[in-house]
Amino acid sequence: MNLLFLNSARTWGGNEQWTLLAAKSLQSRCGVALAYRDPGVGERFPVPAYRLPFLNELDPWTLSRLVRIVHAFGIDVLIPTKRKDYVLAGLVARWTGRVNILRLGIVREPGKNPADRWVYGKLADGILVNAQSIRRVLLHAPFIRPERVRVVYNGVDVAEIQQMARKEQPEARLFPVQLVSVGLLSWRKGYDLLLRGFARALQRWPGPEKPGLVIVGDGPDAEAIRHLAQELKLGRHVRFLGARRNPFPVVAASDAFVLVSRNEGVPNAMLEAMALGKPVLVTAAGGTAEVIRQRQNGILVEPDEHALASSVLEVLQDVGLREKLGREAKQTVLKRFTLERMAEEILRFCEEVRWRRSAS
Repeated sequence: MNLLFLNSARTWGGNEQWTLLAAKSLQSRCGVALAYRDPGVGERFPVPAYRLPFLNELDPWTLSRLVRIVHAFGIDVLIPTKRKDYVLAGLVARWTGRVNILRLGIVREPGKNPADRWVYGKLADGILVNAQSIRRVLLHAPFIRPERVRVVYNGVDVAEIQQMARKEQPEARLFPVQLVSVGLLSWRKGYDLLLRGFARALQRWPGPEKPGLVIVGDGPDAEAIRHLAQELKLGRHVRFLGARRNPFPVVAASDAFVLVSRNEGVPNAMLEAMALGKPVLVTAAGGTAEVIRQRQNGILVEPDEHALASSVLEVLQDVGLREKLGREAKQTVLKRFTLERMAEEILRFCEEVRWRRSAS
């Protein structure tokens, strides 16, 4: 079986990281190729990759090139990962008799408009999601059949993460007590809540040596988020390191990881921190509550700056709690969130959808 992933992103984020991990884990089991838009995305993939313009949902040049790629590479299944890609892949799949399986990594409820009914109900042969919460919301739409939606939790490469974490970086440890967050700098990721909550934690910190927050990532709201940190007078206590291909030395050098998103699936950054044995503090957004067992392998925090401050203080001040949470977090990833399991489940769903399509 041959798979073609589509990703029209302009920047690197969690969706692109999932696509890379899926492609790498599947390439030893089947044929894998990628159609991409931005060189910064495509150059990271160790599979045949084709750069296309992805101008819009009906871009004739992209559509014609995709048809040629499907025939030349013998593609059986198209897996689009962005909203624009859903339409392009769906049209190509219909024209060439292939299967189209959408991949959705955040909670998104299809509307009642004809466009969503067409994309999710007609063009999609299957929908791959990474959390039960996403599946439940999708099934609110009467035009999406339950058997077409499959939950496959994200997987991470624990050995590779640990190896990359051992590489030296000069700015890995910047504070005596260090909290780290990794992600796309956007309001959806809750960085305004994080900064306000961290500011309150600093006000309540008992000792003279204040903790610090290190933020790794870039994104559309980076400038506004940095401005908010200045407004809150966090200059000496927050460091923005920008996007890094290898954030793991910073995560490994930190005492705890935090992510307070407003909407998520199962974030790779959280699983990667857990794989490094770090205690994680996350909001119960999307599928995080399907991974975290409260106070056993992590901390679920309320989306409130006062509650966040209390949780940050507790974890950063209690070494024993950090060690317990980090130990259980790593075991959770090793048992449930491996790349091998993810690859097997993706392939199984692709085969099921192909069989169902051929039988219909």
